[in-house]
Amino acid sequence: KRVVLLSVALNKDLPSQEWPPEIRDLVSESCTIPRHILARAVEIASASVSSTFSDWTFKADLLSAVKLRDGHLAIPSSHVEAGVALGAWLQRQVDDAQQGRLEAERFDRLAELGVSFEDTLDGKLLEKDEDFRK
Repeated sequence: KRVVLLSVALNKDLPSQEWPPEIRDLVSESCTIPRHILARAVEIASASVSSTFSDWTFKADLLSAVKLRDGHLAIPSSHVEAGVALGAWLQRQVDDAQQGRLEAERFDRLAELGVSFEDTLDGKLLEKDEDFRK
């Protein structure tokens, strides 16, 4: 997951030399694997060994990496990042929050990132940050 998040934050595919050693040791040759392939591998591995919470946490971390890279979270609901339908996922979180179905811990995590649970514009979520709205 760290490789995918770093790749998104840096906006580039990472060559195997930059992968964590535990992943690099699995590959016999130097190569670059595209972000969407890495993300799919993480998704498959996560589905078989982890809970829904870790999948949620990965998507929240991915959202954080997007904000770090782009400087904002104004992404359309159709936005796909590293093979993950991140815009649709974020919209579901906002919808759940508005209907009182989002757990407080998850609400707080998204609020800390600057997600607004009130405002949308043309399918894009707006941040709470007043400077961003100007």
